[in-house]
Amino acid sequence: MQVNTVFRVATSEKLVALTFDDGPDPRWTPTVLDILAKHDAKATFFVIGEAAKKHPELIAREAAEGHEIGIHEWQHVDYLNQEFSDLSKRLRDTREAIIAAGAPEPTLGRPPYGRLDSPSLRVYADLGLDAVLWSHHFPGAHAADVRARNEASASPGMIVLAHDGRRDPTDALMSEIDAFITSLKAKGYRFVTISELRQHAAKTAN
Repeated sequence: MQVNTVFRVATSEKLVALTFDDGPDPRWTPTVLDILAKHDAKATFFVIGEAAKKHPELIAREAAEGHEIGIHEWQHVDYLNQEFSDLSKRLRDTREAIIAAGAPEPTLGRPPYGRLDSPSLRVYADLGLDAVLWSHHFPGAHAADVRARNEASASPGMIVLAHDGRRDPTDALMSEIDAFITSLKAKGYRFVTISELRQHAAKTAN
């Protein structure tokens, strides 16, 4: 099976895919979900398997509220530092933790640090995953400046990377994500999952 890799989607529609890595986290994931619910926005969460197993209720909430859930890694280990068999087991265990929490079987993955090699692409192919990277980043540091740059460069089909776990999230980041969604909605943008964004790209092409 061929693994498709996407970092943005060509579409004429004002659609944005907001994505969150490294959760679920009991401190930050509920805050993110509350912000998304307030704006009727959908997102895609690339989750850590160990955290998903520890906090299945957060995975269940993400799924129940219409968000998409994909595979990140079991503990955020760089794919390039792993043997094929080890990585395969870790990503399969992550997939099982997602499914056990009540979410659909994932079809998307995102490598830590955005790095893929031949063995990890083979694992993705075995698991039926496409790889999702990003066109815009939303780090916790200097969140206000980053928001301004992301707003200025916003365009249909952009994929935005943010975090709801590990070291990156802060209250300031949450506030800026809220403001970012507000600003783009005022410009006519709608926030959708990666899979929905890709469906609109197919419609645009036909």
